[in-house]
Amino acid sequence: MATSSTDTTGAGASTTESAATTSTQPPADPDDVALAESVVLTLDDLPAGWASEPATGDDGGFEEAEMRAECPAVARAIDELREIQGRSTGKARASFVLGDQGLPSIQSSVVVAADAGIAGRGYAMYTGDDFLDCLMSLFLTGIEDDGTTVGEVRSEPLPIDPVGDESEAVRVTVPVSANTSEVIVFVDYVVIRVDRVIHMLILGSADLFPLPDGTASMAIAAAADFAA
Repeated sequence: MATSSTDTTGAGASTTESAATTSTQPPADPDDVALAESVVLTLDDLPAGWASEPATGDDGGFEEAEMRAECPAVARAIDELREIQGRSTGKARASFVLGDQGLPSIQSSVVVAADAGIAGRGYAMYTGDDFLDCLMSLFLTGIEDDGTTVGEVRSEPLPIDPVGDESEAVRVTVPVSANTSEVIVFVDYVVIRVDRVIHMLILGSADLFPLPDGTASMAIAAAADFAA
C-alpha cells in the first residue's frame, strides 16, 4: 500500500493518511484530511486521567495487509468504494488508554468521503456483519497469539442515544483465560455518520478494568459533535 502518513502526538496521538492507497489512485483532498484531523477525538473530549497512545493501523486499528489476508469480502467492499470515490479518503486515528493495564481503551477512527452518498455506503459497510466479523477475527488472532485461550464470543446490539445522521453500536463479549486468570473482555463498537464523515469508536474494557461511568456517552457525544 503506497501511503505516506503524518503522526501527531499530544492531545490525542493521531495518525492521518493523506496519500494514495494505490499507485494510480489520486491522494485525498487536503480539505478532507483537515476535516478528519479536526473530528478525531482528543484528550479534551475525555474525562481526566486518560493518556494518548500512538495510533497504528488502518480502519479498526489493523494494517490493511492483515485485513486483506483475513477478510477478502471486506477488502472487495473497500475496493469498490475506492473506485466509486476516485480518490483516497481523508483519514485520522487516535488511541487512548486509562491506567497501565492496557484496558480500558478507546480508539477513534475517522473517514471523510467525497459526499454523503458515498459515506452512506461506507457506513453500511462498517456496520455490516462482514466488517464486524473481520474486526473480531483480527482482534482474537492477536489475543491467541499471546497464548491466551478464548471462550465463546457473543455479540448483541448496544443501545445508544441516536446521534448524527446515522448511528449504530454493538457490544462483543469475549471470555479469555491465561494460566489461572479469567477475564471477561468487552468490545463496544460504535459507528456514527454525519453527512460525509464516518466516525468509528472502539471502546475496550473488562470486568476487572471497566470504563468509568459516563465515559462512553461522553466519547460518543464528542464523536458526533462537529459540523461536516
